[in-house]
Amino acid sequence: MPYFTLLDETLEVFGASYQDRVVYDDNLIDRVNHYYTGMMLFMFVVVIGTPELVGTPIECWCPTEFNKDYEENANFNDVDVWVKYVNYICWISNTYYIPMSKPVPMSYEIRQANKIYYYQWTPLIFLVMAFLFKMPRAIWKYLSTKCGVGIKKFMTTAKETQTEMFFAARRTHQINLANAGQPPMDQMDFFPPGYDMEVERQKVLQALGKYISIWCSDANKGVQLKESRTRLNKLFDFGIGRHHGNFLMALLIFVRFLYLVNVAGQLILLNEFLADDFYIYGYDVMEKFLAGKDWALNHKRFPRVTLCDFDLRQLTNVQRYTLQCVLPINLYNEKVFIALWFWLTFILVVTFLNFAFTLIMALTSRSRENYIIKYLLLNDIDVHDEKTGNLDKKVKLFIYGHLKFDGIFLLQMLSNNAGSAITQDIVRYTWEEFNININEQFRIQRTGSETSSYRSSAASLHSIGNSRSSSVNGSGLTHRTGNRYQMNLQSNTFADSQQNGTQKHNIRDSFVSGGRSHAEVSTEKKVMKPNETFV
Repeated sequence: MPYFTLLDETLEVFGASYQDRVVYDDNLIDRVNHYYTGMMLFMFVVVIGTPELVGTPIECWCPTEFNKDYEENANFNDVDVWVKYVNYICWISNTYYIPMSKPVPMSYEIRQANKIYYYQWTPLIFLVMAFLFKMPRAIWKYLSTKCGVGIKKFMTTAKETQTEMFFAARRTHQINLANAGQPPMDQMDFFPPGYDMEVERQKVLQALGKYISIWCSDANKGVQLKESRTRLNKLFDFGIGRHHGNFLMALLIFVRFLYLVNVAGQLILLNEFLADDFYIYGYDVMEKFLAGKDWALNHKRFPRVTLCDFDLRQLTNVQRYTLQCVLPINLYNEKVFIALWFWLTFILVVTFLNFAFTLIMALTSRSRENYIIKYLLLNDIDVHDEKTGNLDKKVKLFIYGHLKFDGIFLLQMLSNNAGSAITQDIVRYTWEEFNININEQFRIQRTGSETSSYRSSAASLHSIGNSRSSSVNGSGLTHRTGNRYQMNLQSNTFADSQQNGTQKHNIRDSFVSGGRSHAEVSTEKKVMKPNETFV
């Protein structure tokens, strides 16, 4: 039964459905990137973008003549219309920060250089960040469907063999609680008469093992089609693809590299957007906090008190005002970006380790080999050669020639979702199916080689017979009997076949040339009678 965190339960409507949580085709670090980080950013959007929580995002200190002139010359009910106008104009035109300890510069260019651009766009920034965190997952979900196997469907089917009895027992318990006072039900009442859970379970696992074997065999067939590809395909064949057996592994490395680039890139973009060394923001906060200093008030990154310049057009001139404004939204931005800095730094570290571990696992064959050998040994399968003590050649062929990267990767995901016991059974059935296929291939190859050997021997024999017959015709020699020549030819051929390891049998029954035996071909030539010469 899948485990639900508090965040999952709270934001279930925005997250994945229950069926999607049954199995996972990624690990926890991947889900931290594309799921939990996205949910956290969405919570930030809700908190910062809700006026009831944040209040008015900006409040500016306006001169008294704004309200006085308005009350004397206007006839509107709202006496704060000028104040609202000032707040709106300062909100959309950005404010700038000058510390209280410094005088306000007279230069307009210096004021523009200290402008703050981010606070209006914070909700949109978080939405874009959540979208970027989701992109690698979308790429994985789309491209993984091109590998030729339904990964989630496969793992769900395997896991259901383990949980079917559990759900039947749970349903039985719930029904018995609801029907208190009535005869209790048994969990087997949910199944047909004579239903054997273990037998049916093994049937499903055997089918899954055969499914993996067929999937790997179909991928291997693509290697045999290399010669039929066009020159363009050969030019862009980098040794990666389904027919190479490493499509899923290469896709996984690529997607986890995208996760790493995404986190690092977002830290860089935030630094450029905030324009004030966001790289060391967390270190600066921790240093001041541990030193007992005030790390928040009027901080240069998220100031709460700023200045705003705006021009007010009058009949004869344009009057410029410089007002002092307070940004309550920065109180929330400050805490949110502190949490975001530590979170992104943590994700950057674990995502790098996740990518490095995946890359090492892909480049080292020993780990994949040991993984399969472990399950073969659990199934009491001898994996070593009795003579040399090394790994058996058939086991190597099973690991590197049959399963390859993708087959082993699929078994690893199966183990992570359904457990080692189910994976052990599926590996056993996959091994058995592999043995059946490999023995059939050896039988076909052996039969084909024997047929080829027979045909080549018959062709050679026919050629020898023709050359000897031609020699006899050309020299005008006589034979006392034609049967003697045939007997000598048969005995020579029989000796040759015995030397090549073929079975002892008559040449008339063994070698076939064009649907007729060589002896039959030879009898078409003129056979000499006793005391008869060639003409």
